Amino acid sequence: MKGLLSGDTSRMTRFTFWKHLPAGVSSAHLLISIVTMLVILFLAGMSYRWLATSHSPLIQYIINGESLVLSAEDGAALSRDLSERFKVLEQGAAQRFEPWMDEALLQAREQYQEAGEHYLDWYFSATGSYARLAVSLTGDLEPWMARQIQDRLVEPSGAEQAVSLLHTEYRERLLDVQQELLSEALNDVYLHYAPMSVPTSEIDDGTMGRWLL
Repeated sequence: MKGLLSGDTSRMTRFTFWKHLPAGVSSAHLLISIVTMLVILFLAGMSYRWLATSHSPLIQYIINGESLVLSAEDGAALSRDLSERFKVLEQGAAQRFEPWMDEALLQAREQYQEAGEHYLDWYFSATGSYARLAVSLTGDLEPWMARQIQDRLVEPSGAEQAVSLLHTEYRERLLDVQQELLSEALNDVYLHYAPMSVPTSEIDDGTMGRWLL
């Protein structure tokens, strides 16, 4: 993104809030989602500070492709509203994650507990006890036990695969939740301020300054 200012700003200034997130999921996409919210938060603050020193009677916002033409006072209120909404996005995402995270951890715990019971059955059995005794006589008990834990507990429990899948699903869900919350915030703000918008047909666009962000 880059900023460009052109035209006569004495009449009107345009701010464009733009959001495009890729459909695929990866670490890069997750970073883009986070950066997008931070950029919009920065732009909201920047527009508020600009309005404090501007003499333009009107300001135009493009939110999710929809136009709002507001007075400087209403524009400042919109910027403050956006800033407050984006500050609570992280908290909102965490709240929506709680039920899914609790269920995922419960399933992982049940799976690991079942494998643990089988491991303890072997560990305290005569076969396991005599095997440890025999290996301890060679002085290699510690690495041998590490292999037993891996072979008899970790692999049967599917813990490593479960952690990998949980990480992947977490990223996917986090991106979806962030997109959903961001879209909801922008849509709510647009609907709230739409009745205050000045019809574009009443504005001389030839003297309108433009901010492309």
